[in-house]
Amino acid sequence: STTELVEPSGVVSKPEIEELLQQLKELADDGVDSLVIMGSMPPGCPEDLYAQIYESLQVSDNDSASGDAPFLCLIDSVIGLKPLLTSIAEASTTTDKRTILKINASELCRLVGVTKTASESGGVATTELVDAIQAFYQQYPPTALTALAITDGPHPAYLATWESNDDKKKVQLYQLPVPTLNTQEQTIYPIGAGDSVAAGTLAAWKSLVGASSSSSCRLPESLLQLLEPDATADMAPDTQVMLTSLAFGIACGTASCLQEENSVLKQEDVVQFYKASGPAAFVSSHDI
Repeated sequence: STTELVEPSGVVSKPEIEELLQQLKELADDGVDSLVIMGSMPPGCPEDLYAQIYESLQVSDNDSASGDAPFLCLIDSVIGLKPLLTSIAEASTTTDKRTILKINASELCRLVGVTKTASESGGVATTELVDAIQAFYQQYPPTALTALAITDGPHPAYLATWESNDDKKKVQLYQLPVPTLNTQEQTIYPIGAGDSVAAGTLAAWKSLVGASSSSSCRLPESLLQLLEPDATADMAPDTQVMLTSLAFGIACGTASCLQEENSVLKQEDVVQFYKASGPAAFVSSHDI
């Protein structure tokens, strides 16, 4: 087994928070095209701090420095989630802003009050997952998210996309296979795997939607060729890009389990796991 020891954080003061937000606003003036929100907040932080951080990075429609590339936000936390999603939903809709919430299946069920019959390490039943997704979109601003990326340890992952046409609101659910690790012959270090999934997903997502070659988030060309979407796939291009990005992120998380140091991985392991994973499959469509 693996044990992680995390010391409590010191209290953050109000002047420190104000300084952080001011520095973020200055970064936004220079051009910011993506944001990752992860983990918990230290003592002293208001519940809506993540919402304030998101708002600090929003520039006026005419001042965007990212050109035609959309502003991407990946959330890997449920702390302060409601004010954050409310802020995202109320943000300007005249520019292209997209958001994915990455969340563990057990965490999603707990968040919305859906009972998961299997243990924490057991896979979620599809019916339970659908109930949790529907409950989530009823309890949280649905227009804030482009998709839910739902991981489930060694079990299949899922992507739930939100669609709204006129009076019809619908969720499309897709399943992604997860690479298998030989736990009998390999020592597995799972701590930090979730962070690697988030980082890999955003890097692939940003690269596939048009990050400039100078962007620090852009993957090298050798990996971009590996991630070339299937033009014959019967799904919306944006959905295919998100599925490809999540599959790459899962390969990164799997590769990190082979390294003793947290969230460290080898590119050759990522490539191997990504190539070994099967294609995403459509599961079901549900009205909200």
